[in-house]
Amino acid sequence: MSSNGHPPVKRRLTPLDEAMRRLLGLPVPATRRITIERDLPVPMRDGVCLPADRYSPATDRGKSPTILIRTPYGRGGSNPRVARAVAAQGFHVVLQACRGTAVGTGEFAPMRHERADGLDTIAWLADQPWYTGQLCVFGFSYCGYATWGFAADAGDQLVGLTMAATAAQFTGSLYTGGAFSLDSALTWVWGLGALGSNPERQPTLIESWLRRSRLHAALAHLPLAEADRVATGQRVGFFQEWLAENDTAGEYWLERDHRSRVTDVQAPIHMIGGWYDVMLPCQLDDYAALCKAGRPPHLTIGPWKHNSSGFFRCLVSEAVAWYKANAEGRPVREHPVRVHIGGSNQWRDYPQWPPPGARPKPWYLHAGGGLHTTPAASDGRVSTPAEL
Repeated sequence: MSSNGHPPVKRRLTPLDEAMRRLLGLPVPATRRITIERDLPVPMRDGVCLPADRYSPATDRGKSPTILIRTPYGRGGSNPRVARAVAAQGFHVVLQACRGTAVGTGEFAPMRHERADGLDTIAWLADQPWYTGQLCVFGFSYCGYATWGFAADAGDQLVGLTMAATAAQFTGSLYTGGAFSLDSALTWVWGLGALGSNPERQPTLIESWLRRSRLHAALAHLPLAEADRVATGQRVGFFQEWLAENDTAGEYWLERDHRSRVTDVQAPIHMIGGWYDVMLPCQLDDYAALCKAGRPPHLTIGPWKHNSSGFFRCLVSEAVAWYKANAEGRPVREHPVRVHIGGSNQWRDYPQWPPPGARPKPWYLHAGGGLHTTPAASDGRVSTPAEL
């Protein structure tokens, strides 16, 4: 019996599971039988319990590492299929709802509780009979930010992190260049559905269409303080806070900034980003900080935007390979950096980023929107250098 009184469910992988494995580019499974435990109550220090689902190999012999995913996006949708596919590779997969994103867990306050809740979750893991002491963390987007909150204090049990399309702070993507990024902020609020009475319920197609039309209306609406109501039908407290807290160096954002702890993380890190992803500049700042501290992570950058299907496929397959390699103490590839070069449509490997010998090259805007390496002719127009 699981700790919440519900018996574990054992099931065999189905043809749909096999299709998901192939779609994700995963190797042949280590087992075709999975044990599933749902709604495990994970106690936090203030008495709140955050629900988690565990997917594990039915033939586990006490050697399987645990992959922890703390998410505000619900435990439904495609998540169970992905979790089953990864568990079949020989891992315990713990999929946990962040505070405020499951019924009975309070109000969602992004970035406020992730450090404490993450540490309490690790303490809970240590008490589980199936936990081997080998912890891997999977962090995409907000899930990765939640990971940065506790990773520095996870100790030797943390054997590998995969951090994709994420950063140790969100200020840079919410206030890009100092200006409020309405599209990024409001689209995220809309995507979460304002976390209503049942945030883990998946919307119908009609509901999704209606919600998208509301988003388009909200993005064109003034004043901005009403945009959350237009998009979601209700006031969203944290969106209002983001509008009001426009001093990115102020206490509000400093309390939610984990950059000072990035270089304290001792476990191997694989960062995966997309050239067209809004998080990439901040992600590369974290990469540079780790390199400066003498702990360069692996880095993969592909031709993706934030929610590209190819991005997620690469993320899952690379994460599984990364965890296996680190758990077994072997290298995953010869060079730590792999990037996609768009002009030649090639992947190239490098020992570091930027590559050795790389130098910035100034480019200039010309009439008609063209870029050239020489300034425009003196015709009264202003040439603006842009470093590419």
